[in-house]
Amino acid sequence: MPPIRISGRLRNSLRAVFLLSTLWLAVQGQPGLAQTLSAADRSEISNVTDLLRLALVEADGGALMATIPPAIARHLAERAGLSFGVFENRFTSGFESAIRPLDIVDARFDLDAATVGTTEGGAPYALIPTETIMRSGSRGRYRFASQTLALRDGGLWYLVQLTEAGDAELVREVYPDFADVALEVAPAITVQ
Repeated sequence: MPPIRISGRLRNSLRAVFLLSTLWLAVQGQPGLAQTLSAADRSEISNVTDLLRLALVEADGGALMATIPPAIARHLAERAGLSFGVFENRFTSGFESAIRPLDIVDARFDLDAATVGTTEGGAPYALIPTETIMRSGSRGRYRFASQTLALRDGGLWYLVQLTEAGDAELVREVYPDFADVALEVAPAITVQ
């Protein structure tokens, strides 16, 4: 089914949710040779994607915050001229307010189809095809397809949803190693 354009409140709500979650985040990559994830890395990334799924389905800003790379969160707080604590409170409440009106049924992260690599500086990453399913009363279900970047920071895996061009730019600002990594930002919305 070809992508469709959605107007009105639903479109604005969808944009707000994904803009918030990506505006605060950003990443991409591909310079490293194709690789596979170790069982330990796969398990850790799966745990973080489960947490992001919970954040989206349950409108839980605290869970979302736990999936964001700390360096990106600190960078955004500094850019906004806020202490980290104030930024975290505003971010979580803003996310929860934007996502509550939506009926997000599920978020799926296809680790089997992920593109895995390392940056030129040796930082591991995975680009994970992502699908978010939403219901809109009589309008049916909507499928939002995008990519999520998994990156390791301080020995832990974190996620950045790539739904806006600014997401990739933010990742590269915070993690210069990703300068040469091709981060695809091409979300599509279809009706199911």
